[in-house]
Amino acid sequence: MSSQEKRQINSFGPNCFVETGSNEMDAAGNTAMKLCSKNDSGHQFNISQHGSGLARIHNDGTLEITAGQKEKAVQSKAGQAIVIETEYGKFDIIVKNNALNIKATNILIQAEDTLALEGNKIRIGRSEKGATSDIDFIGNRIHFHNPRDGNMAILLRTHNMFGAFAGSFVGANKIAARFGVGI
Repeated sequence: MSSQEKRQINSFGPNCFVETGSNEMDAAGNTAMKLCSKNDSGHQFNISQHGSGLARIHNDGTLEITAGQKEKAVQSKAGQAIVIETEYGKFDIIVKNNALNIKATNILIQAEDTLALEGNKIRIGRSEKGATSDIDFIGNRIHFHNPRDGNMAILLRTHNMFGAFAGSFVGANKIAARFGVGI
């Protein structure tokens, strides 16, 4: 059977078709299956599986996934409505030009080894005054790597002002009091 005999395209009107068995190669390899549609506004949606093992879901507009709308329909004993699992490899979420928002009543992030929060600025707590009531740091060791500014630097006596007055007759208590912190 030639490669052209293996390829089939079934059309379901002017806005939808299914293609299978294509040997046309791209970065993902040949296309085993592709379901494509285009609405009257020109927005495209497709689901495809490729020879490299890559499977894609693409939508020009918003892609909404909804599950768990009926309580008794949730099959998981733990109550999961959506489960995304990978046995090998990484799981990346990439937002190129905006923000990633996660919202829930409770959020738990677990890491078996290391949990790293990286950013130029990291804020914990709500910005409205008094909105965050408690922050608990639980651990046998908590390290603050020599901060040079801010109230933690004053409490740890690593603020630049402590170094500037080191060896002078101005005591650490007076320097801390100047910043409104009692030591």
